[in-house]
Amino acid sequence: MYKIFDMSLPDAYIKELSSLELTLLIEEAKAEHMRLENEIDSLMWRDSPRLEMGPNMPLPSEYAYDPMLYSEEIEDDPTMEQRLRVAKELAEKVGLVLAVLGSAQTQRAKVLNLEAKVERERERA
Repeated sequence: MYKIFDMSLPDAYIKELSSLELTLLIEEAKAEHMRLENEIDSLMWRDSPRLEMGPNMPLPSEYAYDPMLYSEEIEDDPTMEQRLRVAKELAEKVGLVLAVLGSAQTQRAKVLNLEAKVERERERA
């Protein structure tokens, strides 16, 4: 299977992609975003998964994973500190994925706009 997504794709590379490649990149980035969110969810919120609480519930990566914010939970469950470290790393990856996704969506919008302009010019001619 052809895979285009990578967390480190630079904007210059994304700008050179075709319309089809941008669509593929967007879908792959969305899938990776949800994969990471699910991983955070199962790691940190096993008893009350955030992703199952509906579309208005903030996703787990919007939460801070600083151990100072969870001192009581760490006291009750010493494994929480390690889980927080892993969750923080995953949340940072989510940020990288969302940056690539945003760049791809912006570029895709530009391409669609350009394609629409070309089509309008053809219709006028």
